[in-house]
Amino acid sequence: MSRHNLAVQRREDLIPVVAQLIQELPKPEQLVLSLYVVEGLTFPEVGTVLDVPEDRVWQLYSGAMHHLHTQLSAWRAEIQEPIVSERAAIFDPRSL
Repeated sequence: MSRHNLAVQRREDLIPVVAQLIQELPKPEQLVLSLYVVEGLTFPEVGTVLDVPEDRVWQLYSGAMHHLHTQLSAWRAEIQEPIVSERAAIFDPRSL
């Protein structure tokens, strides 16, 4: 598998994970992400829609991104640990 194909596969593997993590966010954070990322609104426009100040939109967005980053890092560590363990077993000199 080429490096490009591997990167595409990893990205495709992330889609359901990110979708699930977004569903676990508090509703205001979900709304901000939806309006900003999906609908393409600016932060001032999101603030108008949600009837909150722009700085509150930034707080919600930052909180959502922090949560997603933290959860994705944990997920990544979980899926890489078995790979590292398998490699360690393969290259363990005691196994020779």
